[in-house]
Amino acid sequence: MLLPEPKKVTHLAVGSNHILALDAKGKVFTWGCPEQNQLGRRCVLRDMKESALRPAGVGFKRGVHIKKIACGSYHSFALDDAGRVYAWGLNNFGQLGLGDGAGESDAAVLDATLITALSDHTIVDIVGGVHHSLACTKEGELLTWGRLDGDQIGIDRNALAKEDVIYDDKNKPRILSKPTVIPGKLRRSPS
Repeated sequence: MLLPEPKKVTHLAVGSNHILALDAKGKVFTWGCPEQNQLGRRCVLRDMKESALRPAGVGFKRGVHIKKIACGSYHSFALDDAGRVYAWGLNNFGQLGLGDGAGESDAAVLDATLITALSDHTIVDIVGGVHHSLACTKEGELLTWGRLDGDQIGIDRNALAKEDVIYDDKNKPRILSKPTVIPGKLRRSPS
């Protein structure tokens, strides 16, 4: 079925049950399941199914121009033209890079929120996994954060600062709460 909106789509990103679209003007549209706030917008409860399945815009502050979008399974990202990253959706494993609710089973962020933990970096690419996320900087560094108990983040747990890790009730490391640089540099492919 051809959707009447959005028009002039330049990029799509998909999560487990939601879709993001970026148009030529830098506007982000979302649709799909809103249960973990991965749409970044309120859906009217009375018409939840209909409003969630209709593409609608995500709000950003005036002057923010989005150039790239990405999804994790139940979380979403938007990257602006200044290399800043905005996130929303499920955050139970700190996969948004925000402290809000990390470690709580139903933690979620509704609105597009600037990831201030990345503010010292110019981000050029970002991607989400099921419960973790990765970002690449202009300098070729790779940052990771989120769930780590399955070795998702690619860093030896013993090398992490204890204050950046959330431990479970058995004192086992479970979540890397702060975006952390993976040691070493990425190799850039020739352009």
